[in-house]
This record gives sequence, C-alpha cells and structure tokens, in this order.
Amino acid sequence: MIRHLSILLAVMPSLGSAQEYQPFVSGMQRAFLDDSGLGRVYSLASDPITASNGDTTYANYFLLNAVDSQSDFCLGWGWPNCLKQDLPSWFGPRLEGSTDGSFRLFNILGDTLHLDPGIPFGDTSAIFQDQNQLFSLIYEQRDTATFLGIPDSARYYRILHTDPTGNPINSALQGSRIIIGKDLGVISFFQVDSFPAVLRPIHMIGDAVRQVGLYSISEATVHDYGPGDVVQYRSASGTYPPPSNSVTFTKYTILARTETATDVTYTVSSESFHVGQGGVTLNSGELTYSKIDVIAEIPFEEFNGSSRYLNFFPHCGHVFGAYGYSPVHGLGYCEADDCWTGIDTNGPPPSDEYGYLLGVGHTYSHLTYPIGPLGVPTSSSLSIPYFKKNGIPCGIEAIVGIEENSFDQGLIISPVPSDGHFKVQANSPIQHVDILDLQGRNVAGFIASGTNVELELGDRPEGLYMVHVQFLNGTRAIRRLIIAH
Repeated sequence: MIRHLSILLAVMPSLGSAQEYQPFVSGMQRAFLDDSGLGRVYSLASDPITASNGDTTYANYFLLNAVDSQSDFCLGWGWPNCLKQDLPSWFGPRLEGSTDGSFRLFNILGDTLHLDPGIPFGDTSAIFQDQNQLFSLIYEQRDTATFLGIPDSARYYRILHTDPTGNPINSALQGSRIIIGKDLGVISFFQVDSFPAVLRPIHMIGDAVRQVGLYSISEATVHDYGPGDVVQYRSASGTYPPPSNSVTFTKYTILARTETATDVTYTVSSESFHVGQGGVTLNSGELTYSKIDVIAEIPFEEFNGSSRYLNFFPHCGHVFGAYGYSPVHGLGYCEADDCWTGIDTNGPPPSDEYGYLLGVGHTYSHLTYPIGPLGVPTSSSLSIPYFKKNGIPCGIEAIVGIEENSFDQGLIISPVPSDGHFKVQANSPIQHVDILDLQGRNVAGFIASGTNVELELGDRPEGLYMVHVQFLNGTRAIRRLIIAH
C-alpha cells in the first residue's frame, strides 16, 4: 500500500471557520482524480486576490503576491509580476464568490459558469446555457459521510444536461454528482477549463491542509516495496557524440521491510555489472527512504516555467501513479539568443527531466550539459528497464554477457521460493548451472543437458542465491532463487 506521510513545510489556515457548505475557500489545497480512477491528477489551490463590494476573486494557483498584479495578457509563466494561470489550468483562470454564497467560474474560452450551492432542497439552478444545451444543478439530498477518513455533513447535487426543450443529452456529466461538505468544501466536481467542450467528473483524493490522501510525494512514497519485489536500474553517462560512454546495471531484490514514523528501511540483496567488462558483483545491505523528504506536494502543477504532471495509468497488471517534472532554469535572453540566463554562456543551460513511478522507483532522469568539463556536450541518465511487483514481472531484464534487450533464452526458475528442489527451464539447450551465494561463492555446480533440468540443493540455509546458467550456444543468464524451508 502506498503511504503518503510527508509533512508540508508551510502551515495553512484551517477551513473549519469557513461558511458552511461553501465549495471554495481561501487556503484550500486539494488533489482530484477523474471518476474513472485513471488519468491526470488535478490540483486546486484557491487563494484570494481581490475583494470588491463583498465579492471575492479566487485564483487557481498557490502563494500569490501581496498585491494584485494579475493581467489578462499573462499566460501562466509565473513571472513575479505575472502570476495568472490563463493556460493551462483545468479550473480556468479564476472564480468569484458573491455575498449571496454563489460562485462564478470563468473558463479559458471566455464563458461564465454559475454555481449556487445555496438553492433549497429539490430546487434546480442553471450552471451554463447556450443555444444548444443547458447544464442545471439539482439539490438532491444531505447526508453524513466519511471522505478520506474525515466525517462530514455533505450536500449532494446532480448535474442535468439537456437540450433547450428539456430532452436529456448523453454526456460525461449527465447525472454526475457535485458533493460539497459542510466543513470540507468541494469533494466531487468537474473539469472547467474548456467547458462544455471537455467534460470530466472528478473527485477529491487528497487534502494538503489536513494531510490526508494523496497530498504529497515523498521518497518513501516512490520506493514502496514488499518482500520479493525486484527493481533493476540502468545508469549511463558519457559525452556526445560518443565514444566515451559508461553503462551500469544494478538490481535490488527486497528481502524484508521495516518502518518507523519517519523512514522505511529495506533489507536487500543486490547484483551489478558494467556493460562490456563482464563479471557480476553480489552484495547485501539496507536501503532507507524518508517519509519526510518531499519530492512534490500540492499543487502538483506549478506553472512557473517548469513542466509537471501526475497521472494514474494501468501498467503490467498494476495501476501506478507516475509523477514527472522538468525544472525551470530561468527565462532570460543573451546576445546569441541561445541561453536562458542573464549572462551569455555561448550556449543553453543544462537541461534535466525526472520521472517517478509510485511504488517502483526513480524511473527516469536525464541531465544534459551542453558545455561539459571537456568542452563537449555531456549527459547522464537513470532508468528502470525491469522490475517485479507483487510477483508480476515488467520490462526486459538486462543480464550480464547478453546484449541489452536481447533474447534471454526464456529462462525460468521454479518454484520460487523453493525448499531446495527446483527446475531450470529454457528455450535453448542448457550446458552448465552454477549456484552462488550473496558473497559470490560457488556453493554448487551441475552439468546439464536439454532444456528442462531438475536440481537439488539439499539442506542449504534459507536465503537468496544466484542461479548462473551457461547455454550450449555460449550465452549466459542469471536468475534468483530463494530457499525457504
């Protein structure tokens, strides 16, 4: 189970004193996901920027300047004097709250949506209408419920989508719910930016003020394993163009997991090899990841010149959250118009990208230095070509002695774990099998023939062993064998 226990660095105001059943209030920081449970995670951080005649204007971004420096000509770069998020913003550039408790939402198409959560029970109010369609809101019920572990009284509204004569229109929002908590505010809503062209119901999955659900991503959130899970990393560095390149593969097998309030620690075995040099280094030890060190926190999209995303998607029999970002290095100009700094460096600045798969690891990073120490472009990268989660393998495992992404003879070791009796199966004839312990010592060797071999290790101690298989065609492959009596 993915845990989200990171501690926010800023203390936000409580929402408990907000007007009852108000969907949007100052200081709100929320994460939302579309109702399918897959797709992009949206974050909403509503801050007030102006108040006039009792009406308050909120903006969909975080930590505004003290003065209202908004401009309709700002496109979201986040420059100190231009913080408005006209594009891209799932919630539109701003929303306005009136003294009567209703709200006006402005999308990026210039349309205005009206939301009145204060309508009497059973009544209907119009959200949006044009010559082709009408979106209405009907107040259906009030009930108590628990949202992300927080009990609250909530009002339940339903969206009705009809043509001008009242006939229902089949759309993504037809019949979807808007839920507003007495204390929590908006719990279920819909995407606004290109409304009504893009319609997507969404629901809350995190609240940063209360630190519940998915409100931040920590090192422990990313590296969330169970015993038997496997992760293989590929690290590469070099110059461009080659020949100076270095590639190393390191694979970790999780043997045990322990936790404290601030960290999660894994007992692991590891094997690594350097491409082109041969030989495998076996080791064992511990890996510790912090629950406090924050990689990202709501808002997950920060339009300050950087690029960020957080998606949930199905992959290799699991549903994963994928977070990635490319930091901004400043936006300025130099004489040659080829750098993003205030000083001409005769070239652009370093560029970097990072990707994380929640529960798997740091799946991707790429750093490029246009002018490296040797006066030529240099780069380094990290990726995960293979992992196994809950017994399900994913990707292509790199094996020493075999070219990357080549066919590995279909080698299978079973059962794993084993009581010492196991089978070695492959698509190519097997010549020899060696069993190594974690210190790299050969504890058993077998001469074999054929593609299906049964072997017996007797009463070897419990633990992790490496099975090195030599094929008749001269290639080799490595698999793990766990002995558990």
